[in-house]
Amino acid sequence: MNCPVWFSVLDRDLKISMVCCPENREAIDSLRLEAEVFGDWIDQRFVPDEELNNFSADDITRIYKVEPTSVELDVVVIDWLIALEDARAQSKQATELETKAKDAIAQMLKGSEIGLVNGVQVVSWKQQAGKMSFDMSRLKSEQPELVKQYEKQGNPYRVMRTHRKKAN
Repeated sequence: MNCPVWFSVLDRDLKISMVCCPENREAIDSLRLEAEVFGDWIDQRFVPDEELNNFSADDITRIYKVEPTSVELDVVVIDWLIALEDARAQSKQATELETKAKDAIAQMLKGSEIGLVNGVQVVSWKQQAGKMSFDMSRLKSEQPELVKQYEKQGNPYRVMRTHRKKAN
C-alpha cells in the first residue's frame, strides 16, 4: 500500500512508544504472491491436497461451499474417527471430574472464601456479582415487532458427527 507501518508498543514499565517497521521489499513481495495464490484458491473453491494439511476445519468451512454429496474416504479416516471420539469422551470425562472436584472442595469450604492447608492458602472461592443478562423471552412476548426489527441470522456453520458402528 506504499505507506509506512507503525506499531504501538507498551513495555513492561508501562511506557508507550511508536516503532516504525522497516520496509522489507522481499517479504512484501512474498506476502503479495502468497495472497494471490490463496485468493485464486478461494475464487476457484479448490485447494491442492498437499496444502490442505495446513488448514483447520474452520478454514475449510470458509473455503468450500457445502454440497449435498458424498465422497469415498481413505481407510485412514477410521483412525481419525477413533481419535475424535476418544477426544470427545476425554473432554466429557474431564468436565465430569472438574464438577466432582469442585463439589468436593465446596463441601469442605461451605461458607468460607479461603481454604488453608497447614496455614497456607490453597484455594479461594469468592463471591462475585451476578452477570447481567437480557431477558429475550420477555421482550419477544411483550414487543415482538421490535425484536423482529433487530434480529439477524448468524453465519451458517457445520457440525461433524461420527457414524461408526461401535462394537458391542
